[in-house]
Amino acid sequence: IDQKSPGLVILSNTEIASLDDAHLILSGGKNIPLAEKESVIEYNSEGIIVINNRDTVKAEVKQSAQEINQLVVPYGKNSFVTLADGTQVYLNAGSRLIYPSYFEGKVREVILFGEAYFNVAPMTDKPFIVQTSEINVEVLGTQFNLSTYASDKTIETVLVEGKVKITENNRKLFKKGYVLNPNEL
Repeated sequence: IDQKSPGLVILSNTEIASLDDAHLILSGGKNIPLAEKESVIEYNSEGIIVINNRDTVKAEVKQSAQEINQLVVPYGKNSFVTLADGTQVYLNAGSRLIYPSYFEGKVREVILFGEAYFNVAPMTDKPFIVQTSEINVEVLGTQFNLSTYASDKTIETVLVEGKVKITENNRKLFKKGYVLNPNEL
């Protein structure tokens, strides 16, 4: 995912802190406030986004370009999203997830700012990668938590099930990738 994708609105940490509700921002710029303390969003195979098991929105999917969406969760709220591939993501307060309406190509990539728990849908031929400002976490089908708040001095990944590989991301933090096994941090 390119963070400079057309139509992608990137909110600053100050803007997120000033929000009262979580927001689903579609790639075309449509901003959908999510007033519930815990919102639930699901992308289904027909291109429909179901919000809190009752409201539906047609995903803005164009065949010419991959549409990038953003879920912004302010402090005091949290959200659960099921991505188009079936991956479940629980976003903690003060977090933001940037992801496509559907996954195309050889990898499934999302960008995380803040903290989220991932239950990744297994696809051995299409790895799932979570990008952060400092590291990438690559999985094939697993459950893990990743905390990457900008205000923290550490990035933590806790593996619950499966395996993840942590690699550097532009910052040259370490010379090689690290593989975590279940119950490792």
